[in-house]
Amino acid sequence: MPRAFDFMLPPIRPATLADLPQLELLERASFPDFWTRESLQTALSESGYLVLVAGEVGFLIGWNVGEEAEIARLGVLAEARGQGIGATLVERSLADFKVRGVTSVFLEVRADNPIAIRLYLRAGFQDIARRKDYYRDGMDAHVMRLDLSTPNP
Repeated sequence: MPRAFDFMLPPIRPATLADLPQLELLERASFPDFWTRESLQTALSESGYLVLVAGEVGFLIGWNVGEEAEIARLGVLAEARGQGIGATLVERSLADFKVRGVTSVFLEVRADNPIAIRLYLRAGFQDIARRKDYYRDGMDAHVMRLDLSTPNP
């Protein structure tokens, strides 16, 4: 069966305030506990945040404080999944964080999301802890960490 989005990888670029409407649509399509428009606007406006978009089909939001960073949101439209967009967004964010002097990147991922867990493991993250009842619906979260100060195997 042909995929709905059978095309070359969309360009990954830093988001701007002009991307806010599309970012809001992507956020709502990706998460039941979506960020508000105001939260997204803050991420686009304040230093320390990293907001990347992949065309009109994907996005990543993270931030860093000093040498530590967190990937907070990664979303790809369902029709565009399985094409490497999420992995490319993560890869780009890690490169950008490294330029910022980050040595450790953290994230939480739903325990019932094996595809995302695999994506992060392939990127070199290690599963370091589990947070019980982390999400509103009672689902646990895996806490993952990547050390950027040493090359990945």
